[in-house]
Amino acid sequence: MQDIIQQQGDQGLAATRSREAGKAASHGTCPACSQPLGTDSHDLPPLWPRLLGGEYAPALFRSNAFCATCARLGDDSIDNNFLKNWSMQGQQVRSALSFLDRDKPLPGPLTYLGIAADYQSDDDTFCERWAGLAGEQIFHIHRNREVAWAGRVGAEASPGAIDAGSVTLRLADSSAYWSQVANLSVAAYFPHARRFIINPHHHGTSAQPGAIAFDALFAPRQQEWFRAAHHGRLTLHPDLAQRGPQRFLNKLALSLGRRLFGPSFIRTSQARQLRRNFWSASPQVHSGQLAEGLERASAAFGCPPGRLGVCGAWTLILGPLGQEYGLCLITPAGQAMYVVIADDPGEAAHGHAVAACVAVPNRQIFLGPLPLQKLARHQAGLESAPELARLDAMRLAPSQLPPRRGLM
Repeated sequence: MQDIIQQQGDQGLAATRSREAGKAASHGTCPACSQPLGTDSHDLPPLWPRLLGGEYAPALFRSNAFCATCARLGDDSIDNNFLKNWSMQGQQVRSALSFLDRDKPLPGPLTYLGIAADYQSDDDTFCERWAGLAGEQIFHIHRNREVAWAGRVGAEASPGAIDAGSVTLRLADSSAYWSQVANLSVAAYFPHARRFIINPHHHGTSAQPGAIAFDALFAPRQQEWFRAAHHGRLTLHPDLAQRGPQRFLNKLALSLGRRLFGPSFIRTSQARQLRRNFWSASPQVHSGQLAEGLERASAAFGCPPGRLGVCGAWTLILGPLGQEYGLCLITPAGQAMYVVIADDPGEAAHGHAVAACVAVPNRQIFLGPLPLQKLARHQAGLESAPELARLDAMRLAPSQLPPRRGLM
């Protein structure tokens, strides 16, 4: 039971899975664009987002069934928009505050505020504004690589070359703890960008050894804007609030279906529906009867479905729930989202058990796969699962952390 998710992946992947997690499959077709999969072995981004602990996930969530183009598209645009979604932003902050270490600064999530409408540049760059856990102001200058989804498929929708850009951080708190949290967070979100720290009455200095000097990188009027900017006027991208989670769930379902059920999955009616929603300008999510199926399954183990999610962590439940095979994603605040992967009873029977994983990104923890029974009975207080008990012991109340001047 401990390895049920990986066992399910092996059943449908005997001929198509790669030799190493995170590598491209050697043959078959991409479930997103139906193009042949390459034989290259370069690293692909994990299916579960890196900023949500993807590199620590079991192989099923760490590997992608997509071609290199669609895998990069998912990482660059779909995951990025999901993490910028207003609702998901709050979930990430709750997760980070619950599992920070009061003695050792750890990276935490940043809050996306929008595009700075009053920023002016001499090239085609624009400025996105972010906030840190203690109210830090973060300015990300880069070129636009958003994808126009309507009518696009495969390589036609591929974003341009990645522009890491530059990030300027204005600290809000003088304490060593929150300053280090801010630095670690910016480095985690923008690992390849030039990074600078700038505060009032203080010249910008590089936070990355060997990087170009701040004064040499930005024009004088840009430097002045950074030093004077407060909250300013922001323009929010409407797509981020409405479609980020829907497209993200469709992406997960397409890749998981291909890996769990093999090449035949791509020809199913559910896969075609997932693919249409993946590329649609207005994607929908088919949740079927998954909520009712999970309610019956968890109740059988003595746990109300509303208590299944681990507080402050991301909980993923995968398997046959009633007549459908699907994924339930429970956010750190307990919001449940569902997506059907296979709606045929025969296909649902292919995966014979429901398993769960629990992700705590800033602690670099991704527990599981665990039998649903173990998770449900632990959450209901009927039995104690050692790995979940250790997680419970790490959880802090925000009042136990050093005082902060934050926006959240």
